[in-house]
Amino acid sequence: MKTIHKVMLEPQPGVTQVQTPKGAHFLTAQMMGPGIALWFHCDTEAEVVDRNIMLAWTGTSVAIPMTRLNYIATVQNGPLVYHVMEVTVMPPQVQDGD
Repeated sequence: MKTIHKVMLEPQPGVTQVQTPKGAHFLTAQMMGPGIALWFHCDTEAEVVDRNIMLAWTGTSVAIPMTRLNYIATVQNGPLVYHVMEVTVMPPQVQDGD
């Protein structure tokens, strides 16, 4: 069945792994309570895969090249502004936790 689902993210900068059905399309992200809700359109019968989501604050360094990121949304939380992106190719230093 094709439907819209959401996952919740902690509002902290960095890369977080989320699980979605394969082929899911990210729609948007917004603050929802104390966390960030990330909505996606998916086929619920598809195989579940891991996806890497990066949150970056405005004005902070982004070590991953923009050619490896797909922009999803910008989210405001009081004075903090987060930029939500999917990491399409993880650089080795990020995978190793450097």
